[in-house]
Formats: sequence, C-alpha cells, structure tokens
Amino acid sequence: MARRQITIQTCGGAGDGSVATGALIARAAVKLGYSVLVYDTFPAEIRGFGKTISEVRVSVEEVTARADAVDVLIGLNNVFAIEQIKTLAEDAVIIYDSLPGITVKESESVPHFAGNYMSPYGVPLEHTAQRVTGRKLGKNVVAVGFLAKLLGLPKEPFHQVLKELFLRKGEKVLSQNIALFDEGYAYEEVEYRLIELEKAPPPGEERVIISGNDAMTRAAVNASLAVFAGYPITPASKLMENLAKELPRYGGIVVQTEDEIAAIGAVTGAWFAGKRAMTATSGPGLSLMSEIINLGVMTETPLVIVNAMRGGPSTGLPTKVEQADLNIALWGGHGDSPRVVLAPTNIAESYAVLQDAFDVAEKYQTPVIVLTDKFIAMSHTSVPASILEEKRGSTRLEYTGPPEAYRRFAITETGVSPWVVPGTPGISYTTSGLEHDETGAPGYDVPNHVAMTEKRFRKFRAMLGDLPAPVFEGPEDGKNLVVSWGSSFGAVEEGVKRLWNDGYSIRLCKMTTIFPQHEDVMRGAFERAEKVIVVEQNRFGQLAKFLKGYYGISADEVHLPGGEPPSPGEVTEAVKERLLV
Repeated sequence: MARRQITIQTCGGAGDGSVATGALIARAAVKLGYSVLVYDTFPAEIRGFGKTISEVRVSVEEVTARADAVDVLIGLNNVFAIEQIKTLAEDAVIIYDSLPGITVKESESVPHFAGNYMSPYGVPLEHTAQRVTGRKLGKNVVAVGFLAKLLGLPKEPFHQVLKELFLRKGEKVLSQNIALFDEGYAYEEVEYRLIELEKAPPPGEERVIISGNDAMTRAAVNASLAVFAGYPITPASKLMENLAKELPRYGGIVVQTEDEIAAIGAVTGAWFAGKRAMTATSGPGLSLMSEIINLGVMTETPLVIVNAMRGGPSTGLPTKVEQADLNIALWGGHGDSPRVVLAPTNIAESYAVLQDAFDVAEKYQTPVIVLTDKFIAMSHTSVPASILEEKRGSTRLEYTGPPEAYRRFAITETGVSPWVVPGTPGISYTTSGLEHDETGAPGYDVPNHVAMTEKRFRKFRAMLGDLPAPVFEGPEDGKNLVVSWGSSFGAVEEGVKRLWNDGYSIRLCKMTTIFPQHEDVMRGAFERAEKVIVVEQNRFGQLAKFLKGYYGISADEVHLPGGEPPSPGEVTEAVKERLLV
C-alpha cells in the first residue's frame, strides 16, 4: 500500500551537509506537490563539530508536527548514524556509506546495529563523490539520488532544485552536482525495495518553503515596520539578520544594540516618536527587558516583542524547544502591568499573528509579546505564497481637537487616548514612569491612581475583537475539552484526531490569544465540558495554572517534556489515560 507520508532524517557531522540535504529533499518534494515540514537539530556551541540532523516530513496532507518515528535515515557519518537508529521505525530504511574511507569491524558497522526488520543499504557515498569531483564534498547529493530512486520519484524536480542552488556558482559546479545525484540514482549494486508514496494532489496555488523567522520578517516589513533593535540570541537571531537585509530597502533601519536592555529602550523611543518598531529575543533577553516593558505599560507606549522560547532556565538549552516563558510573558513586571500575550501555533500563523501584534499595540497603546519557540522560529514548512502578502499600516487614534485642550492620557470609554507624536506644533505634554493625571503630570492621589489603573485595564476589554479568538474542533458537547497552545498544538491536534478515530468524545481548543482572555467564549466551553485537559510543553503547567486561577476550574495538566518537539504519539499516550469515556 502506498504511504501517505514519510519522514526522512539526514544525520552527519559539521560540514557533511545534513541541513542542505534536508533542504534539497524538501524543495523537490514541494515541486512535486507534497507538503513538507523540516526540523533541524544542531549543537549549541560554535565549534564546527558535533552531530547535525535534518528531519523532513513529506505528506500529501498539511503537517505541523513531527512524526512519531523516522522512516528513512541517511547516514553521512556512520558513527552518528548508529546513534540515531533508536529513533527509527521498526521497518525503517538506512542509507549509509559503504566505503567511508576508514575500515571498521563488522561489529561496529551500521548493519550490525540495525533492527531485525530494518533495511540497511550501503552506498559508496564518499568514494563516489571523490571519483566524480575529486573531493569528498557532495556525498550528500549522492545519497539524495539513491533516496529519490527508492521513493520512485522522478529526477527532474531534484535537477531543478540543484539548478536553483548551484547555477550561480558556475556551470562546472552545477554539472558536478547533477552528476553526483545521477550517480546515486543509478546505483544498482545493492538489493533494495521500493517505497511507494501516494501521489501528491495536483498543484494548486504557488507554495513556498519558509521558516517562522522568515515569515515574521515578511510580516514585519508588510506591517510598515520602521525600526528594529535587537541583540543576537538563538533562536531569534535569524529574524534580525533577515531584517538587516530587507528593512533598509523599504526605508527602515536595524540597530544591533549592546544588550537586550538597550534594544527594548530603542524600541520604546522609536514608538514614542511615532514609528512602528519591534525587537526579538529569547527567555534570557526577555528577563532583562521587564523593567522597560513596565515603562511601556505606564506610559501607554506601544511595544512589539517577539520572544522565541528555548529550554531554560538561565542560558538553558539554546538550540532546544520548550514552552516555558509564558509566566514571564504574562507576569514579568511589578505592579498591575497588563500586556497582550499572543502565541501562534505554527509557521503559517506567525505571519498574521505578528501583524495583529503591530495593529493592537499601536491602536491600544500597549506592549504586545508574541511567543514563538525554536520549533516555529527555525523549522521550515511549505505555505501558500498568498498568505505572506497582506499589508498593514498605522492604527493610531489621531487627535482632532484644539491644541490647548489636548490631554495625552484622557480618560475615555475604551481606555484609549488620542495620541499626538512629540514635536507636533502647538502641543506638548509630559510622560514618565510615574503615575500621572490626564495631562501626564505626576499625580499621586489614590482616586487618580484607581482611575488610571482602570483606564489601562479597560483597553484590554475593548481590544478583544481585534485579537484571534479561540478555535474549536470536534463536537461542541464533547465530554473532554483538550486545550493547547503554541507549537505543541500541531502534535496535540494530530494526536486528538487519532483519539477521535478510537471513539473518544473530545472537543479541542486552540488558544492563540493568551491574554486578554476571550472570557465569555472560554467560560461557555469550560461549562459544557465534563473534564478539561491542558497540554503544553513545560514542567510547571503554566497555561493550565493560569486558566485554573482565572476561571476557578479544575483541569488535568499534561506536561510534555522539553528539549525536542513532541510527536502525536506522545500526546495520544499522555492524554488517553486521562480521558472520560
């Protein structure tokens, strides 16, 4: 029976081309009409050695989560390939280098470690590359050629991708890479079985392969971003690198500051001057930004902060995945300092969510934190090109009255005051971190503080219509309500679909807006459910505890382990034992 999907993992040392191999496979698959998800793993140290892995899930359907197991392993380094065998499906195929340039004992070879039902295929990868090009480089392209033949895929899409990648390097380099691919495709000195893939649906609109950081780059540019200030930190650095290339073309500027405190300070200053601005960081950087985010709350200055979460605490796991920054995003400030917290659940959503962040921050004059993570930020997937085209502009509430009547913090029904950019002729006002009256002058009396606090909170009721509402799947009267957020939602959604097939009564909730809460919607959902289960990738159960405290509900907490993105099978196993039947 033809497979509807397959997961291919390439494993090698630094310089072997594992990531390039994954990209080549993914781009060719998209040309054939398949959907892809690419997840790369690499060491945190910048040393030029260590194991690098690229995992590509190819499917006839949209995929937003890793598979339960790997179906094909391409081993560009046999020692590392042996380490990866434990991650493979029972009937997996292993493509390994049969002539790696060193002699190994049979007891240390890849076939020796392969499971009883696995199929190890030895191909002379390095030897072939040396023969064709005179160098070891290119053995990964030989492996991709053999893989394409195993899957019964035509050569042409792979040749097209190789042309896109190498034509700019000259005809000789291109012809060598095509020859390497063809050598692998033609290799017949090993018995093998074909792996039949179901044909992809006919191509529809144009699709592109993009990462979350890439999608957010386009979103920011198309949302009229004028200033980006940041300090490099994994996994958010690529966003700054992208914008450093793109933003100046549209009249914007990128500033690499000396640290994260300076970055959020620069963003605050740019917004104060009326320019759309943002920064991007990870957990350690967000910790440093907390004081100035609080200043944004008090001065009602828009801020947009992308926080690409990674394993923590402290420096933690720079190149691993975890959803453990929700608490600091929600509560990382002293006093009553509300801020908007949004969390896209996949790469495609990250585009629209970041644009919403700009619009809401400016319209309601408040900080907005967008939580992604290493999985969303640095993975790649195929999306329709059309979803990356929407443009946004200023949403600022302008002042139209006489200059002498202007009050920067005028109390209004929505809590939003008209905003005049400093330097506007005839209008001046005071702004500081002190509590203030409507004019901005310091005001310490209790009634004023109560009125201003209520004003700042009132905006959060007014903005709900401009924020993504919870999305539900499954029967409205499902006994079990499963709630999830962020990148783990893809695995949760796929896992819940399996449980539906097993007959379980489940309603699934995707929560993209964490704060403010769509309270009426969620209260109704909680009241209808007999049991609530919250699934997330952190040990503390941060969303679960927030919802339990906010709504006064009881809920089971599923703490998915941090480090690697969860699989649907992990979710199914963890949730199934908690379900009402």
